[in-house]
Amino acid sequence: MECKDKISYIIFGYLNDEYEINDFCDLYLEYYEELDTENLSLPVILRLRTLCEMCGRFSDFPEDLEMYLGVYYTEKEIKEYMETFPLNIWE
Repeated sequence: MECKDKISYIIFGYLNDEYEINDFCDLYLEYYEELDTENLSLPVILRLRTLCEMCGRFSDFPEDLEMYLGVYYTEKEIKEYMETFPLNIWE
């Protein structure tokens, strides 16, 4: 399976409740590192890079979110961001 296919699979899998947020973030970060962005459009690159940043800064600890406002992302924020993606995330 190509890296793009893996990313699509886990994004849609997560949105369909097939992954826990921690597992999704770990897999996304791994696959994003493997992704060749050379032939991707700028909007796609920015969308995926933002999601990478959000996954890398995900915390499910309320104390992190309270002590470091604007540093960490919640599961709700990550899911809401992914729900804005077009059906074909590579467009």
